[in-house]
Amino acid sequence: MVEIIPAIIGQNFAEIENKIHQIERSADWVHLDIMDGTLTDEISWQSPEDLKFLDERIKIEAHLMIRSPEKVIEGWAAAADRILVHIEVAEHLAEILDFFTGRAAVGGLALNLATPISAVESWLDKVKLVQLMSIAEIGDQGHPFDLLVIEKIKHLRALHPSVTIQVDGGINLETARAALAAGADNLVVGSALWQTPEPLKSLKEFQDAFTRR
Repeated sequence: MVEIIPAIIGQNFAEIENKIHQIERSADWVHLDIMDGTLTDEISWQSPEDLKFLDERIKIEAHLMIRSPEKVIEGWAAAADRILVHIEVAEHLAEILDFFTGRAAVGGLALNLATPISAVESWLDKVKLVQLMSIAEIGDQGHPFDLLVIEKIKHLRALHPSVTIQVDGGINLETARAALAAGADNLVVGSALWQTPEPLKSLKEFQDAFTRR
């Protein structure tokens, strides 16, 4: 089944918590963008221990857009259900993926738009989910979807039919259809929710279009 995952960027936990509460009864997952200013121009909230203060438990996916994620992976694994690390900056990727063996939290890989699928080929036997960024500049919501990702989705799907392919960046109702037609499974949606007057209504539009057939 297609998974529509709301994406949240926050400068502090109050902002994160507020947005989670807006959608927690209508979504199974929430995607938290975590940035330290190396892969992106932005710096975001980065304190996984704050998540224990959430009143209700929605599944948490932490997208670590940070250098050397192996230094903080243990803290995020204790707080989140799934952690995505960028192959471009993970200095000890084998150790990171081995870390998830036998743990409740699941590890996945994220690839920037310019990173070829060949970069992940040797790791596909160790991960169940690969996130393909579909915008050229990551770390901020509102950038346009880049059609380059469509061929990457098709390539990855042909290479590994069983891997879960997640697409993140510039997702709206039109680009969502294109990504799913190419072979994507999950869609991370940010500005198409939060830059509308009624984010919850917008989320339901995505769910009605793609998950409630």
